[in-house]
Amino acid sequence: MGGASGLSRLLQILIGVVLAVGASVLVYLILVEQPAQQTSTPPLLATSQQPLVDEAGIVAVSPQPLLAVDQLTAAATPIPLVQAVAATPLPTQSFTLDGNPLVELAANPQRVGWASRDAADVTSVSFPDYNVYAGSYQATTYIGAISFDLGALGDYGPLLSGELLLVGLTAERQTVDSGAWALEILAEDRDFWLRPEYALLAEAPVETILADLGPTDLGVDQPVRIALSADVIQMLNGLRYQKRSLTVRLRGPDADGSLFGFDGGTGGGSHGNPPRLLLVAGPVEPTPTPFLVTATSTPAGVLTAAALLVEATANAATVGTPTPTPFNLIVVAPNAVIHQEFWNDAQGTPLPVVIATEVPANLSTAVANLKIATAQAMTTGTATPLPERYVTATQTPTPELIIATTTPENVMTLAAGLVQATAAAESQGTPTPLPIPHRIITPTPRFIIVTATPRPANVATAQVLAAQATVQFLLTGTATPTPVNQVTVTPLSLLIPVSFFTPTPTVIPTLRSPDAIPAQLRGLILFFSDRSGAQELYALDPNSRLVYSVTQQWPYALAQEDLGLAPDSKRRALVSPDDARILQIQVYSYEYGDTKQVTTFRGTSYDPAWSPLGDQIVFVTTDPGNDELYTVTADGSQSVRLTQNVWEWDKHPSWSPDGQQIVFWSNRESGRRQLWLMNADGSDQHNLSNNEYNDWDPIWIH
Repeated sequence: MGGASGLSRLLQILIGVVLAVGASVLVYLILVEQPAQQTSTPPLLATSQQPLVDEAGIVAVSPQPLLAVDQLTAAATPIPLVQAVAATPLPTQSFTLDGNPLVELAANPQRVGWASRDAADVTSVSFPDYNVYAGSYQATTYIGAISFDLGALGDYGPLLSGELLLVGLTAERQTVDSGAWALEILAEDRDFWLRPEYALLAEAPVETILADLGPTDLGVDQPVRIALSADVIQMLNGLRYQKRSLTVRLRGPDADGSLFGFDGGTGGGSHGNPPRLLLVAGPVEPTPTPFLVTATSTPAGVLTAAALLVEATANAATVGTPTPTPFNLIVVAPNAVIHQEFWNDAQGTPLPVVIATEVPANLSTAVANLKIATAQAMTTGTATPLPERYVTATQTPTPELIIATTTPENVMTLAAGLVQATAAAESQGTPTPLPIPHRIITPTPRFIIVTATPRPANVATAQVLAAQATVQFLLTGTATPTPVNQVTVTPLSLLIPVSFFTPTPTVIPTLRSPDAIPAQLRGLILFFSDRSGAQELYALDPNSRLVYSVTQQWPYALAQEDLGLAPDSKRRALVSPDDARILQIQVYSYEYGDTKQVTTFRGTSYDPAWSPLGDQIVFVTTDPGNDELYTVTADGSQSVRLTQNVWEWDKHPSWSPDGQQIVFWSNRESGRRQLWLMNADGSDQHNLSNNEYNDWDPIWIH
């Protein structure tokens, strides 16, 4: 016993020495011979210094950058740094890297932009936008968001490595020389994209941090390349498997003057550099089978949680960190019960239910299933034979929806339908039997709109109406019963003074929108406001300052349509891109059928409104760096700037009926959207609203 024990002890010592020496050599080889591994927060990649990483080991494939020409196939064409984004973010496999497809995936052009909140808790969102803002400016915090649709990668194998590429666009409001701009991947983004709000974006949980950028990393037209770590690549494969999108959130420092904008790739202000994922994909693999993992139970108390933490720390120190979570993981609740399903036949005998084998999704899956079955047969024997009696469970077919035949309106219609059906049966045969399964849908009856009987003006009128009803009863009998789908419409006054009510009135739409604006609105300013707690339409009398609630929306739609129409109705001011894809004001002639461009700004121009005199067009442009109001002559020969601000917005101008004044909305001074008024030459600008609400998009009715 003693000799055997001593020999065993000696063998353990020798094995320990060998393992220690081997580990030392391995560590030396890793530290000396291999490049440094990627940290959890990847460093920034210089434009021409850091290459794309290779596979899951995060080891550089060569000292050249990602798009080096010598890494491309013979038919490859490098992607230019400045290029326009397509309307739909589809990947393009135009070249390969070390034999693997190199895929460029542009961000979803509808899901790039920003959300903001100022010191008064007033929030705004702008999606899509050519700027992806992050940082603070004038007590307003901006958070950017970028979304990638990973479903476009369906034809490629698992991702091996990749980079995120961003290009700077706007830096004039970034003046601080310290702080960090964080790029974060959201753990869940569905709620925000269903209802884009600042709070949902700001409070969304973070899955991982991609990088922290410094002031030196930011610059106009300066690219920023960020390597994706092995954990991020694993997460991208998981999002693809779950058919989910990837959303990157951008946060800037809290310091005022830290606002920076990356190029969103959409709109006239973009330089054509959308956010992009550059991804290396491996060979196509069989469809993975989900892993069922039981979720860890919530600790019963603080002491239990502390004990589990100590145990996990000890395990990590002795046996290493746990195996990374597979992307095809499905978590099962601890109390979930997996049991055999049975079906009772007519005699009450329970028969086991056998699930039919699913058709393989593709050829690779079919080959993999065949290899698995062969290996199981060689190692564990043939499969258990099926019982003598069993039931195969197949997918329940989707029932065909059949609309029920409408009930004839009267006996004559019924007779005519019967004759028609008889003739069809004699010439074409009996109808096709109903499919199994099917479901008959009864069509919803249309509402019968009945206008309410006007109230008699006096007693004499009421007596006459009663006498008429009596005579009609004696001649034609009782009235037809009221149908169940009848709706009585009570006429509603178009204008209701705000002082006449406290709660918000119920808006009842008209049955048919008139073709002309009512005379009672002439000279009033229609606008939208949140003074009731929701966005509603109001009218302002600029003389008495009396505000009305407008109960119907159609007058605003008609007025909006007339904003760009010339007084002679022969020309219309339009917003259309020029040859450089910048939105400009253009004039279309109904008389000659041609279009003439009347603005030539480098920024986007929009919101044109034609003056009542027919000689000028007032509009908004971003050419000065923010939204400002200008006028231009109808032939484009002369333009005049009317407003001049540092950061505020001036938008949606509209002329007074006499052409001497212009109303617009601005967030200057208070930060709230307010109605402002000025003379046609830009003088005497003053706040017309001057309240604690938001008022915007005014139209002066002519």
